[in-house]
Amino acid sequence: QDNQTAQTASADNNIYFRTAFLINLQNGGIGLRITSLQECGSKRTTKVRVGFEEFRLLQKTVFSVCPWAFAPNCLLVGHFHTAEITRNAHQMVPLPPIQPPFAEVYDERNDEWKRIVLIDGRSPPPSKHRLGVCLQPMYLMADWPLIPHFFETWIGNGATIFYVYVHSVSEEVDLMLRMYEAQEEIEVVRVNWPAIPTNISDHDELNPNNRMYRTEVLTAVNDCILRARATADLVVSSDLDEIIAPLNINGTNETLLDIIEANRTKLHKLWNSHSSRMIGNSISYFQNDWFSISHPSQLTFDHYYSVDYETKVWPRGYRSKVVVYMPDRVYRAHVHDVTAFESKRLKRL
Repeated sequence: QDNQTAQTASADNNIYFRTAFLINLQNGGIGLRITSLQECGSKRTTKVRVGFEEFRLLQKTVFSVCPWAFAPNCLLVGHFHTAEITRNAHQMVPLPPIQPPFAEVYDERNDEWKRIVLIDGRSPPPSKHRLGVCLQPMYLMADWPLIPHFFETWIGNGATIFYVYVHSVSEEVDLMLRMYEAQEEIEVVRVNWPAIPTNISDHDELNPNNRMYRTEVLTAVNDCILRARATADLVVSSDLDEIIAPLNINGTNETLLDIIEANRTKLHKLWNSHSSRMIGNSISYFQNDWFSISHPSQLTFDHYYSVDYETKVWPRGYRSKVVVYMPDRVYRAHVHDVTAFESKRLKRL
């Protein structure tokens, strides 16, 4: 049920499960982490079953504060529900030899097990892709010219896998996405991020879709970082309209991946103890025709030949839009930052 959300019961104390991930733990064991939506302050939890083995789930909010200070009425927020399958690398793993496509969560109110998609997020070295891009959920998205600009500029910066979270898009946007999904040089993972199914009126404040902030974008970002663990060595979280243009101060046509790799080689020992890299940036300007064209034949990228940069370079943490994550080392991320690591020994570079 990749296009559905598993819902347990039907009251204010609901838990809406999104995706289950098998992950490597820092102590050498194996864990299960599930992204979900739940009301602030709710203590309700449940258990999960993989194959014939059952595990008790513990819950924690994705963001440290619930609700967010700038969205105090959005009480339906992201949660992690986690289970420890093994404590270290020496324990026998009590999982089926062939991984099932689903895990099951228990709905105690109806005494039934409900399926959610299970993804193996344990990183197999070496990873297939060097750089991936997490795109925040597209909601009521109809500006189709943004799609090729997003993909082409990130492809030009070295990205080869894209995790595209889709809530609701127009037919034109869908067709553009299909065009890139068909390309062999890149991989596009479309993740359905739908509205929560409910019989409550769209205008009712009790409708769960009216009680979350921007389709719960923070949960989608963290869902994506978990999803990237087994498929991308590095990943960034990006808005659709963000264009990354390296300064090329060395006089070469550097890509973002070139800069990352150069720093990784230079700071090899530091990279081993870090989980993310926040890059300082300046603001750039260019003319664009995103909203003035009416047909794909009118698309052009000529305006990227002339990009003006501000002389001020903002320090890391101020106006920073590019954070490069090492996904298997990140426990909790904000849209453009890391707020908690898998180990206290790890930190931001």
